[in-house]
Amino acid sequence: MYVVYFIVLITSLEAIGINMKALLAGISVAGFITGLGAQNLIKDILNGFFILFEDQFSVGDHVSINDTKGTVEEIGLRTTKIRGVDGEFYFFANSNITKVANYTLGEIPEVHKPEQIKTREE
Repeated sequence: MYVVYFIVLITSLEAIGINMKALLAGISVAGFITGLGAQNLIKDILNGFFILFEDQFSVGDHVSINDTKGTVEEIGLRTTKIRGVDGEFYFFANSNITKVANYTLGEIPEVHKPEQIKTREE
């Protein structure tokens, strides 16, 4: 249905005398420039979606993001905010988060010492 509307619009504008080739070329260049400018924004949003979807970390978790340790204060689709151990507030674009260590997830497994392991003879 939209294709038909688009074709009708283009033929109508050409019938009026507007050069559609030049107009479409200009629109495509503007779209290309906008796409390049929005590339980082799209990366941030996609990475933020995957952080939330995969539950890599949550608000209140103690984490290390790109070697900066702190507590997660806010997770957005574009940025993640943590309060560092020094009290400073850090903002990370989600596309720039390359390394995460979550100290809150899971429990530390108990290490068994040789004297704690029972043998069949005991």
